[in-house]
Amino acid sequence: MKMTKILHKCVIGLLRDYDSSYLVSLDGLMEHIQENIRHNEWLDKDPVFKDCDGLKSKVWSLSDYADKRKSTDLTRFDFCPECGKKIDWKAIKSGTEI
Repeated sequence: MKMTKILHKCVIGLLRDYDSSYLVSLDGLMEHIQENIRHNEWLDKDPVFKDCDGLKSKVWSLSDYADKRKSTDLTRFDFCPECGKKIDWKAIKSGTEI
């Protein structure tokens, strides 16, 4: 598969994060996943919060976000609102999208 260099980071969706919502690129979504993982690891290490499952963040994978049947915290776009490029969710799901 030929990868093309993108001059800007295409916006792939609207991420709802508790009290705020913001536009995210693929890099931003991957960072969001990593933040949720780190948050849960921090809670697991602290003896006070270890058994508080209600405080843990739900962690979805890229394939979960790309699967339109699943309800996640991302509203998926079909096209980038900045450049109009079609978002290839199949490539994101398989991990071939850069």
